[in-house]
Amino acid sequence: PYSPTNPPLLYPLPAVLLLVPLTPLPDPLAAGVFVGLSTALLGWGLRRTDWLVLLSAPFWQAVITAQWSILLTAALLLPALGPLLACKPTTGLPIVAVRPRAALPALVVALLSLVVLPSWPIDWLANTRAAPQQIAALLFPPLLLAALRWRQPQARILLALSVAPVRLLWYDSLSLYFACPTPPSRLVWVVCGWAAYVAWAWAGQVNDAAPWFVLIGCYLPALVYALTPLHAKRA
Repeated sequence: PYSPTNPPLLYPLPAVLLLVPLTPLPDPLAAGVFVGLSTALLGWGLRRTDWLVLLSAPFWQAVITAQWSILLTAALLLPALGPLLACKPTTGLPIVAVRPRAALPALVVALLSLVVLPSWPIDWLANTRAAPQQIAALLFPPLLLAALRWRQPQARILLALSVAPVRLLWYDSLSLYFACPTPPSRLVWVVCGWAAYVAWAWAGQVNDAAPWFVLIGCYLPALVYALTPLHAKRA
């Protein structure tokens, strides 16, 4: 799967192995099962907090495109899912920033996968170099101000995602919901995300412009709350 003659595979081998049980299913059904299980786990993790994240534009974009961000965001709430961070390390970086111990089981999973294909890390890194990934903090340096509140887990989520090489699209910003410390701030984040998404859709859904709408609608509100002393105190 990591041969250069095939379409580039942008996921680590642990992600491929995890999805092997779904391969007998037709693609639409497999995607539905994957999204359904991921959403169920996220819902279980949300049982002690609010459910507003399920109304957000990043969540619904993740559902429509069957993205890993739902499952990895669930790992932020359910420590037992820590090994799954090996499936998409860049998106999982905010979880490690909040739960550093989650890095160890993910590393163990990655090391065990070397038994199946020892060369996969080199091939995977070669494939990702050709992927359209971006670093949010390079496009919008003020995001680095979140380091001023590094002791607050919400600020660490924002800072980690700001320096991770990800696709600056809606679904990869899902974990930023938890960078907002209170239900009112999370509601504002959801509204801002939808406003930016609608504006992007009205502008013609130009992919090159999407990162800027994501920065304005998802990253910027999270930064405001990370730097606000009142909210930092509550976190």
